[in-house]
Amino acid sequence: MKKDKIVKNKELYIQYIEDVAWEISIDNKFREQLLNMPFNEKIEISQKTADHCSYLRKILSEGLVFFVEKVHECPEDFDDGLTIFKFSSKDFPDVVRYTGNNL
Repeated sequence: MKKDKIVKNKELYIQYIEDVAWEISIDNKFREQLLNMPFNEKIEISQKTADHCSYLRKILSEGLVFFVEKVHECPEDFDDGLTIFKFSSKDFPDVVRYTGNNL
C-alpha cells in the first residue's frame, strides 16, 4: 500500500472512531452482545455486522473495520461502576477510543 493511501486511511479511522464509539455505545444490539460476552473478546464492526445501523453503514462503506471489546482497565478515568468499551481500528491498532457505559 502506498504511503499516502496509508496516511489517508489512518486519517479516516481517526475521523470516524468517535462516531463509531458513540453509535455502538447506544445501539441495543451491540450493547446486548457486549454485555453477554467475556471481557477482552473483540467484536468486529464492519459493513456486514452493522447492517442495521444506517449511519454506521455509511461510515463503513469506506471499507473501514473497527473492533469493540469490553475491558477491565483503560488509561482514561471513568466513574466507578461503568463498563468500559474499547474501540480500535483493525488496520491501525494505535487508533483507540474508550467509552464508559451504564449497562
